[in-house]
Formats: sequence, structure tokens, C-alpha cells
Amino acid sequence: MMTPTGLKRYQKTSVQTADKRQIILMLYEGAIKNLKLSMRDSNGALGPIALEKIGRTLEIINVLSAALDFNKGGEIAKNLDSLYAYMRDTLNEVLIKNAPEKIVDIINILSILLDGWKQITLPQKYNHPITQEKQSAQQLASLS
Repeated sequence: MMTPTGLKRYQKTSVQTADKRQIILMLYEGAIKNLKLSMRDSNGALGPIALEKIGRTLEIINVLSAALDFNKGGEIAKNLDSLYAYMRDTLNEVLIKNAPEKIVDIINILSILLDGWKQITLPQKYNHPITQEKQSAQQLASLS
């Protein structure tokens, strides 16, 4: 069994050795996990754990937003920035109005983004058309 200290060291090493795409996956997964935990703590009202988890999610969204490269990312980066702003605004509204029901919308958006990043980062695990075309082209080339 791993101790809390051992787990923290493992997590730190995982982040330090991951590439940028893997880190983005970890951030999306962490944000989703935090929001799900915040919902579990909020039976109609935000408790202290929910407030902490929403705060952590806001920090993650800020990191994701700050990591955008508008020169390389172009329109996609602009759209992601708009989504991140919407999620920040919505989570701030959740905090101000004590309205945890809006958290589900943010989880849905983050889940869609996570799935997209998984397809980019881990294409071999998905039955993605681009991957299929590439594999077909490689198979044809090997026959020649």
C-alpha cells in the first residue's frame, strides 16, 4: 500500500516526466475529478470541500488558459480561451449564487475537451478515421 507521502512523490514524478499533451490530459482529468467531488459534497449548498474543489478547478482552468499559444493555435486557441472564460464565469457564478447544479455543465464541457485531447494524444487507442487511413496507407506501402 502506498503512503500519502509516496503517492505525492509518484504524482510529482508523473507530472515532471510527462510531455505537454499528457499534462493537459492530467489537468482535464483533475478538473473533472474535483468538480465531481464538489458535487458529492454539495447537497443543495456548497460545503467547505466543494468550495475547495471548485477553487482548485478554477486554478486548473487558469493554467490551461495561460498555456494557450495563440500564434500556433490560431482559431482553436481563441475558441478554447472563450470556453475557459465561460467555465470560469460559470464556476464563479456557482460560488456567488451557491448554485451547484451548474457544475454539471462544466463537467460536460471538460469531458468533451478531455475526449478530444485523448484522441490527439492517444490516437492508437481510438478508432479514429485519421488513424485508420494512416494504418491503411502503411499496410499498402508495405505490400509494394
